[in-house]
Formats: sequence, structure tokens, C-alpha cells
Amino acid sequence: MDDKQNKEKDLQEIESYLKSFGYNNENKTPDGFLIYFSVGESGVVDVGIDWPEKNNDDLMYMISTLLFSLNAGLLKNLTLEAINDSIIKYPELKSDVQKVVEKWLEIQNSADETPCIKPTDTLKNI
Repeated sequence: MDDKQNKEKDLQEIESYLKSFGYNNENKTPDGFLIYFSVGESGVVDVGIDWPEKNNDDLMYMISTLLFSLNAGLLKNLTLEAINDSIIKYPELKSDVQKVVEKWLEIQNSADETPCIKPTDTLKNI
């Protein structure tokens, strides 16, 4: 699959996610907003954004909603749905995907155990 096909596929998935926030085909513009993430074995994370050529207030609102949802961690269920869809589309990846999700949960659980503010930090100014 070439880059153009990958971007089109990614755009279709994002449009599907936006529909869950009330975005529909009636207020759809010819071009959409695309944000994508990639990581390689070296651990370098790349974030890319493609902005639409034509903008309107509705699209800008939907882009803002998408970015807020990403920032607030509200896209977890949609991400899990996309992961599940990838298993359906590529069943040979099931064991690899399962390992990734298990590691994700392990990282999440270990992060949940660490307080955001260390109790000792609250006593430094006393």
C-alpha cells in the first residue's frame, strides 16, 4: 500500500471517529484533517498532521474536538475498536496485537500506581 492509499485509509477511519462526535456527511468538506503517529524499533515517535485545503467553522470545531479528545485520553475506546478492526482485517496479526494490548495495559497499570504529585513535594515549602 502506498502513502496515498494509507492516508486515504487513515482519513476514512478518522472521519468514522468524528461521526461519533456528531460529524456527518452533510457538513463534510472535500478535504479533512489528518493526524497520524508512528514509532519504529528505535523508539522515535513521529507525529504528522495534514491540514485541509478548505476550512469552515464546523470543520475547525471538529478538529478542535478531535485534538481535545486526544489530549484528554477520550479516544481509548475508538483506538481499541481500530485495533479490533485490524485483527479482523489481518487475522495473522492477532498474537502480535494481543501482546501490544497486554503491554499497553501493563504500562497503564504501572502508571496508575504512581501519584501525579509526590507527597513529599507538598512538604518542601513548609
